[in-house]
Amino acid sequence: MSDRVFDPADLSGVRIERRDAHQHLRGAVQHAVEATLLVARTVPGAPSGAMKLAAVAALQTVNALMSAVGARCTLAAPPEDIEMSPDSAGHLIYQCFHNPAHKWDLNGSQLP
Repeated sequence: MSDRVFDPADLSGVRIERRDAHQHLRGAVQHAVEATLLVARTVPGAPSGAMKLAAVAALQTVNALMSAVGARCTLAAPPEDIEMSPDSAGHLIYQCFHNPAHKWDLNGSQLP
């Protein structure tokens, strides 16, 4: 993964409904994503209880901030919320709530 972590607003097919809030929270979203990655990389394998709690809290912060700015996938109708979550291999990705879900890696590339 590169050093550049995409803000959800930069992802193809994602619309930010509350642009005014996004301008104020963009830095917070970036810091929350970076904190989530830092915690996830700190303990390989099964994390301890405290590290697991920290990882969940960091991930919830990212998702709460994305919800606050109204990050929505527009690749199918109707637009759906997006979230950061681990994929089946444990890598953090962005995905929407469409069925099937659209997915992006943290570099901004859409995943199959």
